Amino acid sequence: MGVSDPSLVEHVAFADVEVGDCIADTEAVDGLVALASCEVEGALPVREVTTVGEGAPESRPAHLVVHGYATAACEDAATAYAQERGVPETGLLRVAVISDSEWFGEQTPVVCAILEVL
Repeated sequence: MGVSDPSLVEHVAFADVEVGDCIADTEAVDGLVALASCEVEGALPVREVTTVGEGAPESRPAHLVVHGYATAACEDAATAYAQERGVPETGLLRVAVISDSEWFGEQTPVVCAILEVL
């Protein structure tokens, strides 16, 4: 999954990602998000930019726990997407991108990309 041609990818800060952008990769690199044109094969549309939210520890937890927080932060966006389109949530590809190098407790940014795969 993702954009295979690196020349079509631009790496930007989490603060520069907006709804309507498209991510080019499911992982952050050096604290940056990979974006590409939404016309490029493999690019996934950003549906929400949020934070990990309440209950997140001040210090960065283990890798799997970080991804758990990111996934949970994108649940509302997935539910809204499914309801707007009248599709089951089980038919959605959900990608939560979170920084690989920075952690700001509850304010840690998360980029949520959602695509219908049915």
